[in-house]
Amino acid sequence: MREGLDQWTFVMAAYAVTIAGTLALVGWSWLAMRVAERRRDGRWAAAHGVDDRLDFLRSSRRLRWAQVVAQREGSRGPLGRLPAPRPLPGPQELRA
Repeated sequence: MREGLDQWTFVMAAYAVTIAGTLALVGWSWLAMRVAERRRDGRWAAAHGVDDRLDFLRSSRRLRWAQVVAQREGSRGPLGRLPAPRPLPGPQELRA
């Protein structure tokens, strides 16, 4: 007696569910990250007295890039010594 059950249907369904779940999790995490970045930038703009907050939020990518550059340059110090802290550029310096 032989069963006519095809196992590959279930294997492919398991792969489809796994891939769909992974993509959904990645998308959800990416959206949550974007919301958190905008919230952080908005708080920074409010704390530093930025006049045109909407314009600042549109150009917040320049701020993030300036932060990345400052971190990269600060980490080039000699071994065993922490680099001297540097202030991040303000909105006026970023617009220049």
